[in-house]
Amino acid sequence: MKNFIKLIFIIFLGYFLFACNNQNVTTNKKYCNLTIIRDSSFKNLLVSNVILTRAKDTLKFHDIVEFDTLSKSIAFRWDSLEPGEYKYIIKSIFRYEQNSLLNLKHDTIFKIENDSKIQMVDIISEKDLNESDTIEFAFASSGCYSRFESYMLTKNKYDYTLNGNYKDHGIPVLVNKNVSPEIIKGLFHIQTASRKCVKEKKDQWSTMSHKFFLLAKNKLFLFDDYMHAQCNYYFDFKKKYIEAF
Repeated sequence: MKNFIKLIFIIFLGYFLFACNNQNVTTNKKYCNLTIIRDSSFKNLLVSNVILTRAKDTLKFHDIVEFDTLSKSIAFRWDSLEPGEYKYIIKSIFRYEQNSLLNLKHDTIFKIENDSKIQMVDIISEKDLNESDTIEFAFASSGCYSRFESYMLTKNKYDYTLNGNYKDHGIPVLVNKNVSPEIIKGLFHIQTASRKCVKEKKDQWSTMSHKFFLLAKNKLFLFDDYMHAQCNYYFDFKKKYIEAF
């Protein structure tokens, strides 16, 4: 009987010590808070997503801490992160992304500078378009309905290869085909015609807003009609060069 009581006591004591030790391990485990500040040189319209990853995990940011109206910087926050190596990814609406590596050891504020070197211009000349080996363009609309589609144009010896996607009544349509060099004139026309249209129809309003992005040789053309007018030259371009077989 005495031996049985001793056995029960030893088992109880072992369980108690294990529980205390496990509690101490949990209590002593350190977590970190991370704030990443993106400087004003990032064009928010060009950013499609921000991602923080560790190993195979993708971590969503907890909150936008603040938007500084003076510096135009944006801060993102993650809390209760385990110490270790992380990758911060800024994805563009184009096929470009910026990666930053950081080793998190304690609460950290990390500042990111834009390294894309994209230059905003009023018009990308037809000469620059013709000299570009790759051209990217995208279209976005919002209002009664929304859409976003993007494409890459790659120069071949005699023509261009067009890759991208759009939705037709909600069904994804992949585009991968060769197109005539005439498409360059179409891209140049969208720029000049859109600018002229908004000036002529600046007092006309619409329930829809349209944006057109064109990137070539690190030069960016951005057209935003700010819901002023239905200057939909992109739709004519799309029928002629994207939807046509």
